[in-house]
Amino acid sequence: MKEIELLIRGEKIILTNDRALYWPDTHTLILSDLHLGKSAHFRKHGIAVPQAVNQKDLQRLNRLFSRYETRRILVVGDLIHAGINSDLGYFKEWMDPAHQWILVKGNHDRMSNDLFQSIGVSVVVNEWKEGPFLFTHEMEMDPNYFCIAGHLHPGKEVQIGLKRSMSFPTFVINDGALILPAYSEFTGLDCKEHLKKASYYVLVNDELLKF
Repeated sequence: MKEIELLIRGEKIILTNDRALYWPDTHTLILSDLHLGKSAHFRKHGIAVPQAVNQKDLQRLNRLFSRYETRRILVVGDLIHAGINSDLGYFKEWMDPAHQWILVKGNHDRMSNDLFQSIGVSVVVNEWKEGPFLFTHEMEMDPNYFCIAGHLHPGKEVQIGLKRSMSFPTFVINDGALILPAYSEFTGLDCKEHLKKASYYVLVNDELLKF
């Protein structure tokens, strides 16, 4: 499937095959760990990584905008990898002023709030509460909210044939929390068990598979 609808504490949430959630009632795309500027950071330190890495991630966002009526983008941490660099100019030019960007700061988001706002991120906070949800970069369990977090770059090992397995990005969800896959494709995967009694919605070859 290309998307899977879930009902979480009375709210419909759509898991997409592009590593993001869509919250229809608020016209909001929710994602984590874009790590924009990571390729420029690596190039600065002598590691040849093409700028197209970030551009491809933003093209996938354009695809999501065409699929879902989007008024807001809520980034649950690590929008920027390592401060101002050449990749961020492309990001600023790419942004559509019709979209409101909300950033819940992650461990890599070290720029000042003023700098974030200068590139078009209008709201910068340490956590975001809305409806039944608590949005944080690192998971925080709260009995009054359902936590949606990122940070861990979760993966799931899937058996391919009789003797081979591969790891893929995954959404991880249980009764109290949901961990988002890293939105950027230029990240590693952590296949540990991050939540007890969890379901996994794994992104395999442009499809979402439940495990």
